[in-house]
Amino acid sequence: MTSTIPIIDINIHLNLNELSMLKNGRKYIIPCQSYFNRQSRNDLAKTNYERISNIAKECIGKHQMSISDERAKVAFRELEQMIQELYTKPLSRKLYRIVKRLQKLIRTQSDIIIRRIDKGEGFYLGRKTTMDMKTQEYMNKTEAYQVITADQCPLMNILHSVENLLDYLLKNKAITQDRRKKLLSDVNKLELAYLYTLPKIHKAGIPIRPIISGLHAPVRCISKFLNDFK
Repeated sequence: MTSTIPIIDINIHLNLNELSMLKNGRKYIIPCQSYFNRQSRNDLAKTNYERISNIAKECIGKHQMSISDERAKVAFRELEQMIQELYTKPLSRKLYRIVKRLQKLIRTQSDIIIRRIDKGEGFYLGRKTTMDMKTQEYMNKTEAYQVITADQCPLMNILHSVENLLDYLLKNKAITQDRRKKLLSDVNKLELAYLYTLPKIHKAGIPIRPIISGLHAPVRCISKFLNDFK
């Protein structure tokens, strides 16, 4: 795993151990992450074992193999033991202190923000007000975004618009009933598309790169279909 020196654009004191931790980048996974989880570690281990074993059992079934085979039984026992050990492995005091101090620094300084850098896996530590200002300037310039206040919820309106459009296409035989179902997003996972920004540390002034996250937006399936259709 390669390391990337964090870009620090704010007055904050970090010791060598904390800097070393941040150099690992966002893909670094500390041992025994469950130590910082409020859930019981045994419950977490059980949940993850069931999730992984169910995937494995489904794969075994697809290949016309039996999960009652002795080799499969041994493999599942070893898998359960390995997951249990991963979740119960003790965390070193040194690592615990580093993580807790970083958490405290982030939580007690309201104007600090941590972002993944653009075109990289390292971290950027800067002022939240500065990032907010750059984002607002971008939004004002493009006029392509709308700030949603607490008393607004356009999600259902967008969903109804999508449903009406698909019903119109179905009525005019432009799509089939099966296609209509595939073009509708899962209503249990729906969320508004939203904007976030990444700092371009490789450019003067550290401008931002806008990113739209719309994985569970109502128009996601339609957008994917049109993109694939091209």
